[in-house]
Amino acid sequence: MKQLQDEGKVKYLGMSECSPESLERALKIARIDAVQIEYSPWETGPERSGLLDLLRKHKISLVRSIPQTDNTLASENFCRSLTPLLGEEC
Repeated sequence: MKQLQDEGKVKYLGMSECSPESLERALKIARIDAVQIEYSPWETGPERSGLLDLLRKHKISLVRSIPQTDNTLASENFCRSLTPLLGEEC
């Protein structure tokens, strides 16, 4: 990927669900532009692991992911709170 990046064939490189240690290793090889991680008020692992600090330090974009099994936003109470905005479709 580094060679493709140097040749201009790949503009941006990203990683997904990496540890701070993996990101540090990758940064020694190539420029990393974005990291996709699960991050929410319920999942604060990236804060505790130091990954967010590392992203800030290297000015790497954070792409937040939400697993499809996370039903928080699909809960009945959440939908009820949106009924005035969305109508009964929720």
